[in-house]
Amino acid sequence: MPDPIRTHRARLDLRRQSTTPVAAPTGSESLYAASDGTIRQIDDDGNDAALGGGGDVEAHSHAGSDITSGTVPDARVASTLARDSEVTAAIDAIKNGAPAGGDTLGELDARIAVLEALGSLATDAELIAAVAALIGSADTAGDTLGELQALIGLRMLKSANLSDLANASTALTNLGVSTFIKTLLDDADAATARGTIGAGTSSLGLGTAPSTQAFGDAAAGGSATDAAKTDHKHAMPKVLRGVINGNGTIAGGTGFTVNHAGTGLYDITFTAAFAAPPAIVAMATTEDRTVSATSLLAGSVRIVVESLGSGNPLVDRPFAFIAMEV
Repeated sequence: MPDPIRTHRARLDLRRQSTTPVAAPTGSESLYAASDGTIRQIDDDGNDAALGGGGDVEAHSHAGSDITSGTVPDARVASTLARDSEVTAAIDAIKNGAPAGGDTLGELDARIAVLEALGSLATDAELIAAVAALIGSADTAGDTLGELQALIGLRMLKSANLSDLANASTALTNLGVSTFIKTLLDDADAATARGTIGAGTSSLGLGTAPSTQAFGDAAAGGSATDAAKTDHKHAMPKVLRGVINGNGTIAGGTGFTVNHAGTGLYDITFTAAFAAPPAIVAMATTEDRTVSATSLLAGSVRIVVESLGSGNPLVDRPFAFIAMEV
């Protein structure tokens, strides 16, 4: 007897050509398919007998691994069923389509945990309602991005700054400008501004050279003194002063240089000459000495220092001087 292919204590349902299933054995009997295509039965006593007679069951075979073909049509596997390799490829495609941080079950679980920790997310309807409320709270002239852009661009124009205020005075008040400054800012010209601050009708001349700087004008009228001051400018005279050591070096003062021309002789040159020879005051800083000025010009002067002794000899001694415009 050939070696049986046993199905131990199990039901056997094989397809025949007639599509009628072979009756399954009962009890503890065993069935096997013999090499001649018949189904045989071995009972508990070891008796071996054919089941259903020869020719009732047709053996199925196919070429190689192609299970979609075979000798028995009803035993073929449908070609539409995916193979293991096709299932694996489909799974890989799904996995590779996911980002690197979410292509495994562990990473997906971690991301879901993060979302759950955030609590409930707003629905589309809730988001739409929130945006509508935000837009509804804005002025109708600025409730779109385009309108906002236009309004901001308008405010950036110098000519349109604070243009939404009633007038310039209100704008200045909002900026903290005092009432007095506002009255000065709206003056049309310099003459009006001088009148606002009580400076008279002529230019103050501020910032000019010391020799022509004016202290201001007094308005006509009032006392006789005020009338006398009308249209009169009080100028500050140019003044230079210095202290010179006996050896001719400068101990103090600026705006001049000194040349020690000889014993008791000091030539002082003014850095900026006076308009005319100035008035000179020179004095000794020690006793028994006389100091005098000679060779006076608009740009220089010689100072002579003499002793009060016999013959008034020239001596090197310190002195001080003042040169004033006249």
